[in-house]
Amino acid sequence: MNLFEINGRGITLLCPYFPSAHFWLINKHSLKKIGQPTRDYRSCLIGIKCNEELIVPDFGFYLCLYLYQSGIWRAYGHGSINLVHLTVKDIRMVLNNSFILN
Repeated sequence: MNLFEINGRGITLLCPYFPSAHFWLINKHSLKKIGQPTRDYRSCLIGIKCNEELIVPDFGFYLCLYLYQSGIWRAYGHGSINLVHLTVKDIRMVLNNSFILN
């Protein structure tokens, strides 16, 4: 079972303009900042809303913080040297490959 499915069985990832998300990932910034989770809403960030039956939102936030601190997002940054971005597809893939429950 994948915790990070888009279809509502786990964590739901949505693109910008998702103010009701539990937390957001910085998806456009310098290579150093992409993937950093934040609890402050901005319309340009990717919102993540947790299915609270499967995962506590604070736990999901700290899972994403761990991934950010481990530097995993740097390998997925697309773009120029000074400004890179993450795609929803990349975020979904990393989350599914990092935390799969059997």
